[in-house]
Amino acid sequence: MFRDEHKVLERYVKNALAGDANAQCHVGMIYAQGIGVQRNDQEAIKWLERAAEQKHAEAHIQLKKLYTLKIDKRVNAQQTKKFVQLAANQGDAQAQYRLAIDYTTGNLVQRDVNKAMYWLQQAAEQQSSEAQVRLGQMYRNGEGVKQDYKQALKWYRLAAEQGDKAACYFLGRMYANGEGVSRRYREAAYWFKEASKLGVSNAQYALAEMYLIGIGIEQDREKAMRLYQHAAEAGYVKAQFDLANMYYKGFVVDEDKTMAAHWYEKAGRQNHTESIYKLAEMYKSGIGIPKNHGMAKDMYFRAAENGHADAQYNLGFMYAVGLAVKMNRKIAAKWYALASGQGHNQAQRALDVIRGN
Repeated sequence: MFRDEHKVLERYVKNALAGDANAQCHVGMIYAQGIGVQRNDQEAIKWLERAAEQKHAEAHIQLKKLYTLKIDKRVNAQQTKKFVQLAANQGDAQAQYRLAIDYTTGNLVQRDVNKAMYWLQQAAEQQSSEAQVRLGQMYRNGEGVKQDYKQALKWYRLAAEQGDKAACYFLGRMYANGEGVSRRYREAAYWFKEASKLGVSNAQYALAEMYLIGIGIEQDREKAMRLYQHAAEAGYVKAQFDLANMYYKGFVVDEDKTMAAHWYEKAGRQNHTESIYKLAEMYKSGIGIPKNHGMAKDMYFRAAENGHADAQYNLGFMYAVGLAVKMNRKIAAKWYALASGQGHNQAQRALDVIRGN
């Protein structure tokens, strides 16, 4: 340490011990930045907290920075909990939001909906769009609070006006559904558009449906198809399934069974049951893809496992006649019975035949 710096520190410490808030803040910052001394966060926090207790504005700012730094270091769970709380107390919106989520989920603290709401409110009032969206969700769904659509709309709108993509979508959904307001399809289309620009695939899908039938917006099937395509390529399973159906039936686009199979397969990879069943049918008949009874059986099995009655019936039939599997009347009866239990009449008749009724 240089002699001049040592004298400066001694003078600041002397005044700080006498209760001078400015000096306490300076000592804290010297230790925080390691100016002429070895950096020491604990000493920095000690002096900055003393200054902050005297409502020293700069000390509050520096404390927030230190607390956030400690949070990011994640020394251990208890240290993280401590510094999240301290940063939240200092008015750090990100820490307040994080603390609210901890109280919502019971992470590191005992679950407490009232405290979660308090800290969400604090963060939301500081323009934290994450907190505003979360408040909107809680009021919309009645999570720990009385359901209040007006409050939900208020917080979603505040977040949406900051460009929060989730808030834009949720606003569009509330206006489309008439939640807390009369149905306003034009308003819904506006917010779906905003969310779509930000890459929200379920908003693109919702907007595509509106363009397709011309509700709340001028009908434009070309725009609808582009939006379906964007949402499908982003992995939105409903868009993938609808796009597959359009190609299969030649609705809006030219009929293309190969493209239909492509999108059914994409949706099927996400375990979309109806898409898996459609693929099974296409493999069985060789429509759009090469005929393959083995693949058809595998697809029927996946859909049947998901509870699809037609798939259960078809799988039962394959076992009953030995198509792509070894004939097994017992397994056939099992699948027929499951389909019959869902009101599938053909399955019931086939089951009667197997049982000799």
